[in-house]
Parts: sequence; C-alpha cells; structure tokens
Amino acid sequence: MLDQKTFDLLMNHIDPAVADYEIVILEFTDLECPFCARHHTAGTLQTVVDAYPEVSYATLAFPLSFHPLARPAAEAMLCAQTYASYDAATELKDELLTNGLDSVDDIQSALTTL
Repeated sequence: MLDQKTFDLLMNHIDPAVADYEIVILEFTDLECPFCARHHTAGTLQTVVDAYPEVSYATLAFPLSFHPLARPAAEAMLCAQTYASYDAATELKDELLTNGLDSVDDIQSALTTL
C-alpha cells in the first residue's frame, strides 16, 4: 500500500484525466529497455483498456542505471509532459519505444518530430 506522500507524488506526474478512472494501472518503464519496448509494441495495456472501459493506464519513466540513455529519455518525456502536454509525452514514449533508442540524437529527433 502506498503512503499518501508517495501517492501524491505519483499523481502529480500523470494526466489528471486518467486519475478519474476507477482503476489506473501505473506502468513504470525504462525507455531504453528492449523488454519494455517489446511490451509496448505488443499493446498489452491498450488491450486491457479497450476491453474494460473503467480501466486506464499512465506511464511513468523509470530509468535503470545500466541504460545510459534512459535518464535523458526520461527527462525528455517529463519535459514534454510539463511544457507541452501529456499527449506529447505519450507520443514521445511511443516514438522512442517503437523506433529504439541508440543515441541521444534519437531523443532529439523524436522531440523535433513532436
């Protein structure tokens, strides 16, 4: 069970519209992780959301220390969310996980595309 401080911190980083759903799945993802990319491209969470209208999900970047590009990608995602929109952050996540993350140029290219 999450304490209130942790819960509030997490809720500050997700789309407020998502918080109104009865069930919100929090997805913690490393934007450089091949397993996270495979999970994303398989569309597992989207399948659940499509099947159950009371369910939504929010993605939180969770960079792992052994992925050197994960932290800059997470920072880019947070910046997109803060200064553009939650939809822009989702588009950035989609772009990075679908096309892969091989260099900082990939992050810059994805941001430019948005």
